[in-house]
Amino acid sequence: MEATLTDIQRRPGRVADAIRRQETVNLTERGERFAEIQPCIKGISGAEFMRRWQSRSRLGKPLADELANQLKQLDQAQ
Repeated sequence: MEATLTDIQRRPGRVADAIRRQETVNLTERGERFAEIQPCIKGISGAEFMRRWQSRSRLGKPLADELANQLKQLDQAQ
């Protein structure tokens, strides 16, 4: 998202909402980009990672085969 200093003054909620959606906000002044506002990256605990890992959906064979094929093509391109 792009925002001006005026946007931040007049519609701070719009800018904050974009950041909450994990969007980077490019701050511009007179059409020139001069700053970037990035959302904070929050880590997760080991227990939360394990819970998410164990509850993830498994890849089906067709998708796993496609991923393996794509990786093979990338390796051959190097």
